[in-house]
Amino acid sequence: MRFLNLLIIFFASFFAISAEADLTTSINHLINHDKRNEKIGIYIQNLQTGSVLYEYNGNASLTPASTAKVFTAAAAYLSLGPNYHYSTTLSTSAKINRTLIGNIYIQFSGDPTLSSNDIYALMHQLRARGVRNIAGNVVLDQSIFSGSYYGEGWTPGDFQRCYGAPIAAAIINSNCSRAGVVKAPNLYAQNMVARALHSAGIRLVGQVIQGATPINTAIIAMHNSDSLEHILAHMLKYSDDVYANAIFKTIGKTYANNGSYSGGSLATSQILIAHLGQNFQPPQLKDGSGLSTLNQISPRQLVVLYNYMYHDPNLAECFRHSLAISGQKGTLIGRLNNRFLAGRVYAKTGTFNHDNGGVSSLAGYLVLPQKGHPVIAFAIMMNNIAGNMSRAHRLQDQIVKAIARNVVL
Repeated sequence: MRFLNLLIIFFASFFAISAEADLTTSINHLINHDKRNEKIGIYIQNLQTGSVLYEYNGNASLTPASTAKVFTAAAAYLSLGPNYHYSTTLSTSAKINRTLIGNIYIQFSGDPTLSSNDIYALMHQLRARGVRNIAGNVVLDQSIFSGSYYGEGWTPGDFQRCYGAPIAAAIINSNCSRAGVVKAPNLYAQNMVARALHSAGIRLVGQVIQGATPINTAIIAMHNSDSLEHILAHMLKYSDDVYANAIFKTIGKTYANNGSYSGGSLATSQILIAHLGQNFQPPQLKDGSGLSTLNQISPRQLVVLYNYMYHDPNLAECFRHSLAISGQKGTLIGRLNNRFLAGRVYAKTGTFNHDNGGVSSLAGYLVLPQKGHPVIAFAIMMNNIAGNMSRAHRLQDQIVKAIARNVVL
């Protein structure tokens, strides 16, 4: 019996080594056949056995594009929790009457989901309390965020597009209007509040101005966002840059009392080290979205993060289901959608072009139920891509298919 067990172990090990060799051969062939002048980094690990299945420049620091968002999401889940809500509040120290004599304060929270309809609803809450006139000012408090509206290392073209909208505490309609990206978010918020007051039939004697909320005010109306879990699912599935950068600053404010990009970077690093351990070297992040050309991440860092989140009993499912799903949802709806892989790849894409060439990444989980339910974490990062991105996407998809063909337990 002991001999039979040893024989089983021998053959299992032999086939595992053989499969790993086949995977290495397959990926090396794909890279050598397709590689031009790109910088490529790949790291692949079986999360159930812990074995590294393949590595190619696994520790190389590369520009990640939007795969940086998974670090923002993980830090948000770990520090704020999936049930966190943003709250936008109306408060005053004045007595509530038909004519409210005093100021009303709107405290913005950096909620990236806030819409003009939400602002209108807040003013209608005020009207429902009987207020018809405000003999004072409406003061907009945006003190929760600080520093630049824009991330270090963004390219000039980013400032002209709605995905690069300014990240202020007041983010209304993603700070994007019919005319394009909002350049002056404070003025945009002031005008929106003025129109909402008029729509609610409330006459303002004073003005809509910027300022701070005194400590002696009481909340009289409130808007709460959806849960962070829902927000992060949208952010990751559809690679929403405004959501990501607002959450990045939120992490900075709540964890390090610094609602700036630098605060978000510091807090994200501290959160990840606190959970993943002192040996974890956090990535270099200048923003939460991946727009910055100065962000530096290695494929191994991505897989280490995916590994940790996979084994977190409280967050594993919501983190995985926040990601795009092959052939089904988000930025992977048109990729890896054959009958073997559709619905089996949960991953974050990342793509942009800049003067030094294009960037394309794909990192996530591959679930293989037909092979005993192993979960494989992978990160494929490509920098300095010349020409159309479709070739990079094709190579990434071919590598994932190679993993699915060659991996056994």
